[in-house]
Amino acid sequence: MNHAWKLIVLVAVVLAALFWYRHATAPDVQLAKRLAPVCDIFRDHVRTPEKGVDALFSFLGHNTPDLLRDFGRVLVEIEGIEDDARHDARAKQAAQRIREPLEACAADAERFGQAVSEDEAATRKLEHGSERFGRTLSILFSSVGREGMLPPYSLLHALIGGR
Repeated sequence: MNHAWKLIVLVAVVLAALFWYRHATAPDVQLAKRLAPVCDIFRDHVRTPEKGVDALFSFLGHNTPDLLRDFGRVLVEIEGIEDDARHDARAKQAAQRIREPLEACAADAERFGQAVSEDEAATRKLEHGSERFGRTLSILFSSVGREGMLPPYSLLHALIGGR
């Protein structure tokens, strides 16, 4: 009888560990962990908004590849769920997990945003960086003459499920 309890406890511990590992490595959990340092930038740079803008762009420059990889993994995982109800439930769970770290520091984000808006140099840096990034996206995803950068609309439409 004593061995049965030990076996039950061992199985429970192993199952708990597997559940924890699966949760800890879920792509939305990883993405949320990667976003958490943004809160430190907001909090630490309320009095130095120009340095905060630099820190924010530096963070994005160093972490965007991993952020995009995790985001892509979230999309693939969710879209792989065939049952619509489970699909939607998982998407809502992922959205909550991804938003959580940033919602936790909403007050710091608000104070940082206010500080940036009151600092001309910080505002110029933020606007320049945002405009530059927007130009990059525009160049990458726009059509250029007859030799467009993207496949024709009909091909894209077929790839995403329309026919």
